[in-house]
Amino acid sequence: MSPHLSVVVPFYGVEDYFADCLESIRRQRLTDIEVILVDDGSPDGSRAIAEDFVARDSRFTLVTQENAGLGPARNTGTAQATGEYLTFVDSDDLVSAGGFEQMVGGLDRSGSSFAGGNARRFNNSSGIRQSWSHREAFAKTRIATHILSHPVLARDRMVWNKIYRRSFWDEFGYEFPAIRYEDYPVTFKAHLDALTVDLHSDAVYYWRERESGDSITQLAYRYDNLLDRVVSAEMVLDQADTSSPKVREQVYLALNESDFVTIAQAFASVPDDDIPALLQLGGRLADRLGDEFVGSGHPYTYIQYRALRAGDAPLLRELAEFRGGGGLQGRARGQRHPRQPWRVEYPYPGLGSDRIPRSLYAVPRTEIRLRTTIGAVEWEEGSLVLTGTAEIRHHVSGDDTSITMRVGKGSGSHPVPVTTDAAVDSHGDRTRVGFRAALDPDLLGRLQAAGTPVSPIEVTVRSGRLRRTGKLHGAAVGHPQWTPGHQVGDGVWAQPATTSQGHFVVSWLRQPWLLTSVEAHPGSARLTISGRGAIGSNPTLLVEGQKRRHEPDLVFPVGREDTDGAVVLAVSIPAAAVAGSVAGDDPFLHESVRGLKLDLDLGEDVAPELLLWQAAPHGVGVTHLDHLVRFTRSRGNRAALVESPLRVIAESARLDGDVLEVSGTNWTESRELHVGWRQYLPNSDDFIEEEGELEVDGASWRLRTPVTPLLETTADALDLQHSSEWVLFCSWDGQAATSVATEPFLLTTLPLTHDGGTRTGTLAPSGETLHFRASDRD
Repeated sequence: MSPHLSVVVPFYGVEDYFADCLESIRRQRLTDIEVILVDDGSPDGSRAIAEDFVARDSRFTLVTQENAGLGPARNTGTAQATGEYLTFVDSDDLVSAGGFEQMVGGLDRSGSSFAGGNARRFNNSSGIRQSWSHREAFAKTRIATHILSHPVLARDRMVWNKIYRRSFWDEFGYEFPAIRYEDYPVTFKAHLDALTVDLHSDAVYYWRERESGDSITQLAYRYDNLLDRVVSAEMVLDQADTSSPKVREQVYLALNESDFVTIAQAFASVPDDDIPALLQLGGRLADRLGDEFVGSGHPYTYIQYRALRAGDAPLLRELAEFRGGGGLQGRARGQRHPRQPWRVEYPYPGLGSDRIPRSLYAVPRTEIRLRTTIGAVEWEEGSLVLTGTAEIRHHVSGDDTSITMRVGKGSGSHPVPVTTDAAVDSHGDRTRVGFRAALDPDLLGRLQAAGTPVSPIEVTVRSGRLRRTGKLHGAAVGHPQWTPGHQVGDGVWAQPATTSQGHFVVSWLRQPWLLTSVEAHPGSARLTISGRGAIGSNPTLLVEGQKRRHEPDLVFPVGREDTDGAVVLAVSIPAAAVAGSVAGDDPFLHESVRGLKLDLDLGEDVAPELLLWQAAPHGVGVTHLDHLVRFTRSRGNRAALVESPLRVIAESARLDGDVLEVSGTNWTESRELHVGWRQYLPNSDDFIEEEGELEVDGASWRLRTPVTPLLETTADALDLQHSSEWVLFCSWDGQAATSVATEPFLLTTLPLTHDGGTRTGTLAPSGETLHFRASDRD
């Protein structure tokens, strides 16, 4: 009997990552699978890893071919596949534990031609984040849709986050071309040919990136690589030109934003002898894209397009160097036109050239807009104090600039006292953009009395004749996004928060139930909860299950007692009852985060209530075998349970003069612990390391590292210009090094900044990891 799903995994030179990839496939909740491993002439130890999995699991088979590339290797695997469904996995990536089950189950019900799911980017240095190229197309679950009704699917380039009905695949005879960028022609044609397609917003695929970051390597700028990119683009354009106008538009814009920009940026590094060939290749793609679509994209890309059309190689090189050096990342301040001072122009390379229309350098009025940042959010003697910046982009803030704020909605809004000072603006200059705003207890009391669930803050900046107004947003990483709440008035809780749109608000919670203490005991944790209001005879604490998987909540009985009108509840949670039972889909960290809710036993019409954290400002953990169960807080100050493998966790950090000290708990209990700061070389997985002085005392560890070596990177060690980034890594008992996990309560104390004279260093979180960034002073 044929398996439900065939998984094709070509491999070549992936020894360091291959076992993790195959293990993520082996652990799938969908067990009726066959896994076809295609050895594409791999020169390293990858084949031995494949042979080990084949020997241990009868579902794995191994096929060998001479090196021919990823596309032909996928074709070889497809020819061997016998399943009802077909999917592809790249050999250094991971698949979520429930991804196959979710997509196959959906296809069984919907009858669609294929299904696709969301994707995450990941590595040890930055943790896990949303894949930019999948964010829009897979933002919402859509069953039995189509590219004609959801044209953004024209930007869906990758083959690996999908499961195809094998009968559909064979009906249209898909084969991967023997070039790089082989995915897009197949994926796009499948979208056009499909009867319907299922889209799942849950992450089903984890896409690995280099530890040094998702930067384009010099290999991407080699002529043979660029030629394959153009050939792939032409194949897709041939298909798009016969499709609907909206689908065609999305394809052209996607190729302009990615493929054309890559060719334009190649002029920064291409040898002079190769410029004629690169001009010809770039012109070949430009001919297909045309003025209409390139001109509707980023204005800087259109300037590069016009320079390419003009054959101006020196300007193309200058434009590529400016963009590659970060010139578009907020630093380029518009300047007044020399003869028409009401116009503002970008000071990009080529301004004033007779080969590029000056109008392309104009700054749109929509870009002369309000920009705000929030650098700190703190409670000071009952006042909520905000510091940050507010400015009108492309305008210099001077003594005639004012910043005003109001908090609340409509007629219930109130002015907020604001003081201003000099700070670094979005263009890198020190101007009068800094603010300090204080919501004192009296103002907070008036806001909570208004009875609205949230209170937004409106900012107005006036500078000369210019005036811009908008919502306060732009909270920086660290404590601005993790600020604890505060009791305001009788039974009212004020919680600083950011909305899904990134706006900063004060959220009001009336008579919330508070988690007031968590104590660890051998094998279990005891939680104490307090609050006011009605409660039934059998209240319970719920550890939330994953609703999309129809996973039930874990239920724990709660004891109660009344004290002076308040209700005090107590519950013990055994680690053994949690460990392994709340495992999530994450194949990288193997971590699951669950909310804690209190069911008051007041009937079906009364929903369980989330618990706010008011316990001590640190997490509490208990272990069971190789599992760690932690009780901590979420970003919104909600109580949360985190289940994971045993880990090394950073819980506190401080700057002691010229020494950076980080400490925490070693839940692995290994005495062979190594902790140090790593910096990865650009476009590489190679690194240098600063070890510092490590002390391990039982389950506790402390690392003290002099700041100077972290600030002063030698030019011969790294090819870095103005900044460098260190990530805290650990290893134990001979295992591969991983990044140190970051306790949420540590985030409420970050960032920390060290002034080293000509260089500054900032300790701040990035995803699930801890980074120390050294940079030149502004």
